[in-house]
Order: sequence, then C-alpha cells, then structure tokens
Amino acid sequence: AEAKAAEEAELDAAAAAAAEEAKRKMAAELGLEVDDPEVDEAVAESTVAEATEEEAEEVVAKELLGWNVGAAASIGLIKGESFSGGLPTGGTLVITTPYGFKVGPFDYTISLGFGGYSGSGEASDGTSVDFNPSFLGIGGNLTLAQFIFAEGHVGSVGEGTGFRGFAGITLERLMKRGFNLPFNLLVGSEAFYSTDMAGAGNPSGWAAIGLRLDYGF
Repeated sequence: AEAKAAEEAELDAAAAAAAEEAKRKMAAELGLEVDDPEVDEAVAESTVAEATEEEAEEVVAKELLGWNVGAAASIGLIKGESFSGGLPTGGTLVITTPYGFKVGPFDYTISLGFGGYSGSGEASDGTSVDFNPSFLGIGGNLTLAQFIFAEGHVGSVGEGTGFRGFAGITLERLMKRGFNLPFNLLVGSEAFYSTDMAGAGNPSGWAAIGLRLDYGF
C-alpha cells in the first residue's frame, strides 16, 4: 500500500510540474506574471483547443475513407427467350470506391459489381435446363442531389460479355443525415444483357426490381 501511495504521489508531482511548466511558458508568451489568473485561463483554453483539434482530425480521417459495400436482392420482372422457365432471381454485390469526379451537376463514382442468379431454359429436345448466370463488371454511378442515381457496369454476364444497369432513388439524405445511420437504402430497377447468356450463342437479358442496402466506412 505504501509503495502504491508513493507511486501515485510521484505521478501527481510530475503532473503538477508539467502544469507549472506550461504556465511559465504561457506567462512568458503573454508577458504576464506566473500567478496571474489570465495565465490559468489561457492554459485551460489552449488545452481544450488541442483536444478539440485532435477529435476533429480523427473524424475527418474516418470520413475520408469513402468506401461502400452494398448487397442487393434482384427479383426478375421481365425475361428474354433464354429464360423460358421462371423469372431469374438472385443477388448483386457492389463495392463503391472513394474515387470519382464531377460530370456537370452529377457526382460520378467508380465501383465494382458481382452477382449470381438462378434461371432455367429449354433445351433443343424440349426439356427444361437450369442454369445460373453470373455477373462481374466494372463501372460507376451518377448521383444527383443525393436522391436520384444511375449505375452501370460492363463486363461478363452469363457466358458472354454484357452490361448491368441499376437506376432509381437513394435514401442517403434520410438515412445518414436524418437518422445519422451508416447505412443507405437504394430502390430501383435493374437490367442485364449478355451477348451469350447460356453458352449457346444466344443474346438475352432480363429486368428486375432491385433493393440494395449500402454500408459506408
């Protein structure tokens, strides 16, 4: 107990010495006596300002990351001839980078897209064949007034090259500014097209309703 008390006393003495040194430096800068009340006030204000500046720098550092990961459910509405069975359904994952530029009134941001979907078609003998087209592409999105957005990716769709488009409204202003949440909800329509959807040289595509939840970090 005595050793602990002695250690605490040493820490208190060191803190007091540091405070006195800060007061002496502040008094010298202001041209005042060390015991002047204005010196104590100036030291306190300086300490608060330094703490506030450190907190602000930490917040800015967090905000500058600018990455988003979004997961979307895709429910088919319209299908091409390759999908002679049911409407295709699946999910899309979009990684939005902090890199982009202005295009007039729009903010263009570069992103990557991935997806997997289930579908079925008809073979030459009339039997039903299940196939699962996938999507992998690079592109970006345009946002106007943090409310209307359009997103496009080019790359691989099914067994051929193609594109994916997603357009609608974003609730970023409500979710992040209104409720102060790190999430964003996007609602719109999603469209896919491929030069070879099922590996038989058949260009086709489909359209779907898309509902996506984005998380920013």
